[in-house]
Amino acid sequence: EIGLELTVKAHLSGGRVAEVPSSWVDRESGQSRFRMWRWMPSYLRWYLRAMAAPVLVGLAWIAMLASAHHYIAAYSSPVPHGDELSLMPLVAGDTRLTPGWYWSQHNEHRIPLPRLVYVGLMKLTHDHDSLMYAQVYLLAALSLGLTLAAQRIRGRTSVTDAFFAFLFLHLGHHGNWLAAFQIALVLPAALSCAIAMLVAAGPTVPDRRTGFWVGSCLLALPLCGGAGLLQVPPIALWIGLAGLTGWRSRDPARRRSAPLLLAVTAAIAALIGLYLWDYHTPVQSRDHSGFSLTLSSALRYLSMSLGPTGTDFWPVTGCLLVGFCLFTTPLLLATWRAHPEERWREAGMIACGLGALTLALGIGWGRGLKPGSGAALRYVTLASPFLGWMYLVWCRYATGAAGRLVRACLCLTMGALAGYDVGPALSYGRERVRAADDLVRDVEAGLVPEELAARHWRSFFGTEEGFATHLEQLRRQGLAPYREPVSGDEPDMNVMRPFFYWKVKPVDSHSDEPISRRKVDGVRVVLIHAPGEIVLEIPPDARRARGGFGIHPLAYQSTRRRTDGVLFRVERALAPGAPEVLFEKLLDPVGDLRDVGFHSFAVEVRGGAGEKLFLCVSNPPGRDNEMDWGFWTEIEFD
Repeated sequence: EIGLELTVKAHLSGGRVAEVPSSWVDRESGQSRFRMWRWMPSYLRWYLRAMAAPVLVGLAWIAMLASAHHYIAAYSSPVPHGDELSLMPLVAGDTRLTPGWYWSQHNEHRIPLPRLVYVGLMKLTHDHDSLMYAQVYLLAALSLGLTLAAQRIRGRTSVTDAFFAFLFLHLGHHGNWLAAFQIALVLPAALSCAIAMLVAAGPTVPDRRTGFWVGSCLLALPLCGGAGLLQVPPIALWIGLAGLTGWRSRDPARRRSAPLLLAVTAAIAALIGLYLWDYHTPVQSRDHSGFSLTLSSALRYLSMSLGPTGTDFWPVTGCLLVGFCLFTTPLLLATWRAHPEERWREAGMIACGLGALTLALGIGWGRGLKPGSGAALRYVTLASPFLGWMYLVWCRYATGAAGRLVRACLCLTMGALAGYDVGPALSYGRERVRAADDLVRDVEAGLVPEELAARHWRSFFGTEEGFATHLEQLRRQGLAPYREPVSGDEPDMNVMRPFFYWKVKPVDSHSDEPISRRKVDGVRVVLIHAPGEIVLEIPPDARRARGGFGIHPLAYQSTRRRTDGVLFRVERALAPGAPEVLFEKLLDPVGDLRDVGFHSFAVEVRGGAGEKLFLCVSNPPGRDNEMDWGFWTEIEFD
């Protein structure tokens, strides 16, 4: 009884309990005084006391995982959302996905690893809900791994370790869980946490085993896009410096690990160079915020580690996070001075924290011009590792009352916020289900993709035009929200579809490239590539025709590919007679800034029955460029 009591008390106080083997022989004389039922309550008392913290943490983990699983089961929808709209037809169709496609840019990111995971699971399960469950169970495994790492650091499990279950499995992650392709944000979050876990619970100086696993995670991070790439440099620098000092060290173990650490650093540098090779910044990502906006947006992003509360209670959440950071910095400085033998591991922990801060500054710099952009709902998962890192720091370097107090505050804060996030998550889930049901109902009513997009694009995609395009792809393959594929070519694809909102619809149209509907400066336009034409029948009582035209901004704002100009012409003809040119204008926004933006025309169209109006775009004489995209607004007759 005393032996059990002492070992349990030692374990609960953070002491190490070792086992010494012993041998027992049969009693040669006397009689045993051990009574099972008399001593069992005492044994169970100490056993349960030792097991209380692991059991409570385990129950919290199971409860959070069950709630996350149930949330997806209740509110997931077969209708694709966001980036899934463009990926679903590729995965479900016969398209051959080449290495070049995996490596190609997705906006400003290269995301071959998330694409590979997405395509692999979709090919395996044929259900994009599997990606939603994959996110939850990956985060569940991550929280469990971090709990075990904290246990290894401390020598025992603490009740406050339930913090990790609250941090990664609260319903505030709902914005990502109900969007399958948000695996692209979950993967870099999991990899960065894995690195912090390996460093915090690993040896004082990185050895070959630590170098191999940390290096593997570092090599995977740039393959997850900018969210991973920005975190790599500080950690790679730490690995490289450890390798250089190990190469010169007299310690045989460090000398043996040095080649691997240096090789990992070289491989990471080569991968970053390959990532940036032939990289181009999209036009919409070229404007960046100043110093103050960058810092403000970065702090707002980091406050999202507290969940959607980071936005709801800003700037209180920002101040709370700054307070946690102010408590953590002196702890790191004091440990650096007091424990020189711990400096390599502490440097690794600092490098992990700097990686999270680098990512925050990158998001603040690239997204700070848009109000509240640093607080997008999708950043909840991506920012969460920062708080996880902070908890590991206090677990490793603060063993006294102050450490227990900070860890308890972190745990209680996330536990309380996890309860607060339930209401917004349920509202979001119900709205997603309602939006999907409304879309399916309109599909079954026979609405064309353009009409569906005009009604529902805000619930599913960033732009009305893009949503219409993706719906057409889904329709042709019979993917949700459609039931059956549509085979064959429809004669009105380039005639009626882009013009569904025009009162006077074309009778014909011609262009080498598909004609599409877009929005330019908030105005609906029809985009057509030169040479091409749109043919309208002039109403019998019409006297005048007026409208707008111009060149799409992407054709002259890009620094790599620009238009050589487009010739716009309005003609009137009574087939098969020769056309009469009513209006003609050459626009060259690259050469003349006055040609930028919208232009208008108004012409007389008096004539007989059957006359047609031709809206023509063509290349100027001697010029031909793939970026010669012109647009027309709706033509009004009066």
